[in-house]
Amino acid sequence: MTTQRNPVLARFIRLVRLGILLVAGLFFSASAQEGSGGLSELLNASVVVENQTRAQRLIAYEKGMSDVLVRVSGQSSVLENEAIRSALQNATDYMVTYGYNRTEQGLLLEATYSEERILTLLRQAGEPIWRARRPQLMMWIVETQPTGLELLGRDTDHWFVNAVTVQGKNRGLPLNLPLLDLTDRFAITPNDVWGRFEAPVLAATARYPMNGAVMVRLQESIGTWRAEWSVIIQEFQAQGQVESVDKESLGTALANQLTEAVAREFAVNFSAAQTGYTYLRLAGLHSIQQIAAAEQMLRNLGPVAHVTMTRYHLGVAEFELAVIGDSTRVQRALGLERSVEAIEDPWNQVESIFLEYQWLR
Repeated sequence: MTTQRNPVLARFIRLVRLGILLVAGLFFSASAQEGSGGLSELLNASVVVENQTRAQRLIAYEKGMSDVLVRVSGQSSVLENEAIRSALQNATDYMVTYGYNRTEQGLLLEATYSEERILTLLRQAGEPIWRARRPQLMMWIVETQPTGLELLGRDTDHWFVNAVTVQGKNRGLPLNLPLLDLTDRFAITPNDVWGRFEAPVLAATARYPMNGAVMVRLQESIGTWRAEWSVIIQEFQAQGQVESVDKESLGTALANQLTEAVAREFAVNFSAAQTGYTYLRLAGLHSIQQIAAAEQMLRNLGPVAHVTMTRYHLGVAEFELAVIGDSTRVQRALGLERSVEAIEDPWNQVESIFLEYQWLR
């Protein structure tokens, strides 16, 4: 199916794009501060050092770059790649800034790495890139205690809660816990989480601005701690378990395993997948600022390699997206965005090449 463009429309689109460029400086600098939408926060690393000598700096540069590569790819196995290991020996080539900060942890070297060079390295090494907005997940944790099953909330001072949330942040996957107030306790019971009953868990999660839910069963048996987990994000589901005689490492191990499972679903390997085209129709764009915001949002989607606006009329824009993989990857990525909502029309029986969405901002 082809669309003929007239000269007036082409000139109008060029004028709109010019307007987008005029406001892009202001908008893009603001949007770059939105933590999970871009890569800015994922490119920062903090490493404990003994002193400010050159030898300590070089060690910290490599450790910090390793942390960033794992975070951006979503996979710890990236560090086994020969090309990656070779690049780590020249970590200073990938660094933008560094400084020192003295905290309760001790002296920290804080470094920021180049987005362009990190992404280029991962592509050339054939490794995945997880640059889409990371899903916000609600963790419903139930622990076996002598008195029975007990839910753990965000105000619970518990070794597992502390470890899993800290490591989730380190890996770039936001893990949240519920308030466990009266509203939550009326909506969900410990047995619901232990039994992995999806309906009450998802209903209780709907109260929060989350993209999915994680159910965790935590128990100790004969000196060994075990945590079994399952995650639901849109149509995606996965599960696993971790065990340890050292309970302090259990939360870290679960966060690592969960992050890598989610990354395998949402990260994109640019060297392994073919590029195709997906067409998107987006309603509710009534200003140049909204169009600029929409284009930036589309560019930030993990599977999208290139964005072209092909048509605009009365607040509705049509985009051609060059996509790594197929359109389902775009739909999954859009499902994590709070700025758009899919338009569902059960009465429309006409097949369309366009994904239909509404802009909400």
